[in-house]
Amino acid sequence: MRLGRNSQQVSSGLPAGLGRIGQQYSLKITGFLAAIFVLTLLFAAAAARHVATGAAGTAVDRAVAGFAGLMLVLFVNLGLVAIVMGGNVSLSLQRLSRKAERIGDGEFDVDIRTPRNDEISDLYGSIRTMRDSLETTLSDLEATREEMAAERERATEAKRRAEAQNEELLETAAQFSAAMSACAAGDLSQRLDADTDDEAIRNIVDSFNDMLDELEAAVAGAQESARRIDRLSADLDGSGDDLQTGSADVVAAVDTIADGAARQTDELQEAAAEISQLSATTEEVASTTDTIAERSAAVAERAAEGSNAAAGTAERMEDTVAKTETVVETVDDLVAEADEIEAIIETIEDIVDQITVLALNANIEAARSDAGGEGFAVVADEVKALSEETMAAVDDIEATLESIQRMADRTADDIAGVDQSVRTAATDAAEVRNHLETISADIEDVDASIQQIADTADTQAQTAQELSEIVDSVADISAETTDEANSAAATADEMAAATETVAETAADLDAEAAELSNAMAAFDAETKPTPQTTAEPEPGVSD
Repeated sequence: MRLGRNSQQVSSGLPAGLGRIGQQYSLKITGFLAAIFVLTLLFAAAAARHVATGAAGTAVDRAVAGFAGLMLVLFVNLGLVAIVMGGNVSLSLQRLSRKAERIGDGEFDVDIRTPRNDEISDLYGSIRTMRDSLETTLSDLEATREEMAAERERATEAKRRAEAQNEELLETAAQFSAAMSACAAGDLSQRLDADTDDEAIRNIVDSFNDMLDELEAAVAGAQESARRIDRLSADLDGSGDDLQTGSADVVAAVDTIADGAARQTDELQEAAAEISQLSATTEEVASTTDTIAERSAAVAERAAEGSNAAAGTAERMEDTVAKTETVVETVDDLVAEADEIEAIIETIEDIVDQITVLALNANIEAARSDAGGEGFAVVADEVKALSEETMAAVDDIEATLESIQRMADRTADDIAGVDQSVRTAATDAAEVRNHLETISADIEDVDASIQQIADTADTQAQTAQELSEIVDSVADISAETTDEANSAAATADEMAAATETVAETAADLDAEAAELSNAMAAFDAETKPTPQTTAEPEPGVSD
C-alpha cells in the first residue's frame, strides 16, 4: 500500500501546488503593476499641481521638468519589476529544471531544497514529492519482480517433481496390470513389486500378494486333495456326482476371484491414466499463484496511478510553459514601450534645441536694443539655463533608458531559456508516463499467465478427487472378493458333509475332505464373486 499512498500524494500535491503557485505569482505581478501605476499617478498629480500653482514665466520649464521626472519614475519602477520578475524567478526555475532533468535520468538522490519561502519553494516541494514517489515505485516493482521470479522457480521445481512421480506411478501401474492379467489367465505364481513411495499403492500390493499366497496355497491343496480323491473315486460311485458338483463350485469361486482381479486391473489402469494428470503440489501451487495474482494486480494498479501522476505533472508543466510565454510577451511589450519613450525623448531634445535657438535670438535682440534690452538678456539667460538643465535631465533619462533596455533584453533571453527548460521537463515527464504505462502492460500480461497456472492447478485438484473415487471402487471390489472366498469355504463344508455318507469306504476320503475344507476355509481374498449354491449330495453306494 506504500506505492498507492505515494501516488496519491503526487497526483494531489502537484496540481494543487502548481495552481497555488500560479495564482500567487499572478497576484504578485498584479500588485507590482498596481503599485507602479499608483506611484506614477501620484507623481503626475504632484507635477500637475506644481505646474498649475507656479509662476506664469516658468510654466514651460515646470512642465518639462515634471514630464521628465514622471518618465524617470516610470522607468525606474518598470526596471525594478523586470529585475524581480526576470532575474530571481528565472534563476530558481533554471536550477529546478536542471534537477528535474537529473531525476528524469535516474538520479533520485538529487538535493531538491531552496532557501526561498514563497510559491517557488512550493514548486520545489512538489517536485521532491514526485521524486520520492517515483523512487519508491521503482523499488517496489524490483522487489515484486524478484519475488515473482522466485515463485516461478519453485513452481517449476514442483512441476518437475510431480512429473517424475507421475512417470513412476505409470511404470508401477503397468507392472500391476501385467501381473494381474497373468493371474487372471491362471498363473498364480505372479507377485507384485511394492518398490514405490506411495503408501496407498503399497497397501494394494501387499493385499493382492497376500490374496495370491492364500489362493495359491488353497488351490494347491485342493489339487492335491482332488488327486487323492480321484484315486478313491472308484469306491464312491454314488457320491461322485456330488463331489464333482462341489469341485465345480470351487472352480466357479476361483473364476469369480479371477474376474475380480481382472476388474481390479481395469480400475488400476484407469487410475494410472488419472494419476498422469495429477501434481503432488497442486494445492500449494494454487495458493501461491493466487497470492502472486493478487500482488500483480495491485502492482498494476499502482503503476497506473504513477502514470496518472506523471500525466498530471506534464499538464502542469505545459501550464507553466504557457505562463512563461505570457511573461516573455510582457517583456517584449516593455521593450516596445521603451522604444516609444526613446522617441519622445528625441522630440524633447528637438524642443530643447529650439528653446536654445530662441535664447540666442533673445540675446541678439538684447544686444541691439538700448537699456530696455536687459530684460531680454535676463529672459535669454533663464531660457538658456533651463535648456541646459533639460538637456542634462534628458541625458540622464537616456542613460537610464539604455540600462533598462539592456536589462529587458537580458530578461527576455533568460525567460526564453527558462521556457526551453520547462518544455524539456514536460517532455521528460511524458517519457516517464510512457515508461510507467509500458510497465503496467507487462504486469497485466504476467497476471494473465499466473491466472492460467491457477486454473491448471484447480484442474489437477479435480483429477485427484476422481482418483480418490476410483481407489474407493477398488476397495469395494476387494470386499466382494472376501465374500466370495467365504462362499467357497461354505461349499467346501458341503463337500465334507457329502463324503460322510460313504461310511464303509470313506475313512480316508473323510480325512482328505476335512483337509480340503480347512484349506478352502483359509482362502481369504479381496475380490467378491457371486455366491454359488451347492446341491445336497446324495448317499453313494460303494462298489
